[in-house]
Amino acid sequence: MEKGKKLIESYIDPYTKRKYVYLTKKGASYVCEESKHSSPSANTIIHDTKVSMLTREFIKLELFRRFHLEHEDTVNYFKEGARADSVLIGRQKKKEIKIAFELELTRKSKVRVRNRILEHLSNKRFDYILYYFQDKSLLKAYKKIIEETYEDKASRRVLYALNPKLMLKDFKFEDTVVYAEGKVQNVLDVFDVSD
Repeated sequence: MEKGKKLIESYIDPYTKRKYVYLTKKGASYVCEESKHSSPSANTIIHDTKVSMLTREFIKLELFRRFHLEHEDTVNYFKEGARADSVLIGRQKKKEIKIAFELELTRKSKVRVRNRILEHLSNKRFDYILYYFQDKSLLKAYKKIIEETYEDKASRRVLYALNPKLMLKDFKFEDTVVYAEGKVQNVLDVFDVSD
């Protein structure tokens, strides 16, 4: 091994104080092909760690079997068509479903929100689009923009999830509520497959 080369780095979540340790590109080169490794970006590390954490929580539900994370896209899954923070893949009523998962931590411009949802709605790759928020006013702003612009298309395919404790130490995934088709339900009820 080369002396003086950083092989690992760490990051402490400023909200939960959890420490994350990860391989740098140089460190990864010792265990895998460099082209197949994606190191976290300093600019998006909070967002990307939360996307990973939430994706793991969804995978624990019986409905979902596989996933793809955009920030770890080593197989070019997102090369064609709409991109999402994560894609959740599962089975519902003997049919494979794909959900584009978008974590929204900050307010984006109306144009950006419209363009992103249009990309998802016009693409038949995803059955549903799930926006996840920690702030209720941000959820309402997105919901208003999306529903005003794409009323009919959005009402059947767009889900909005909210958990105000997302950034806190006492976050519990099961406390997440989902707004879908005019109803507010617990996340476990929305994605329950046991009957």
